Amino acid sequence: MGGSLGLSDRVYTLDAPLDDATKSKVWTQELRLTGASQGVRWLVGGFYAHSKRDYGQSVRPKGVDSLAAAEALRGYAGLVQGAHARIDELFFSDLHNKLTQSALFGEARWQRPIDSTSRGSALLQVQRDRSLIFDGAFAVATGPTGTTDASGLSPRLIVSYKASNALTLNAQASRGFRLGESTIPSTNACALTQDTLTYGP
Repeated sequence: MGGSLGLSDRVYTLDAPLDDATKSKVWTQELRLTGASQGVRWLVGGFYAHSKRDYGQSVRPKGVDSLAAAEALRGYAGLVQGAHARIDELFFSDLHNKLTQSALFGEARWQRPIDSTSRGSALLQVQRDRSLIFDGAFAVATGPTGTTDASGLSPRLIVSYKASNALTLNAQASRGFRLGESTIPSTNACALTQDTLTYGP
């Protein structure tokens, strides 16, 4: 007998092909308008991006269900077929990610009172939608979904001073923006206690 489920070698030596598929679509647009007036250069614009990624895996050793049933392990055979898994499917996953980003930005640059000064900022809006589905005998059956939505302002100030033809001094102060992530459930029985209580072993 072999393996943690107590099946015989004839089950564990079945060919188990892994089907792995990914589909991704990305659409991005950016519009800028620039100009200059009385020594001041300015820029305003907008940005939009939408991406969608679908990813999945499947492990289907042909005949594993019937062999397990023949060995009087019908309880195991029942584990293979969950809400999403098919006959002989030991592992199934279906992951979807959708990310939408938009921003308005502007910048102005002028030569005085210092050699060059530039100020800019961007107003950002980001949303991420995600669904994770796992099933099969070698997975914890689950189908969580999550949405992360955030917005922020990212200002920037740059001061440049040309000390000589060979030396220019630059100073910059800025604040960034980054989207947080929704938590991915743990499928590890040895996971942290809080994760185990929330999502199961």
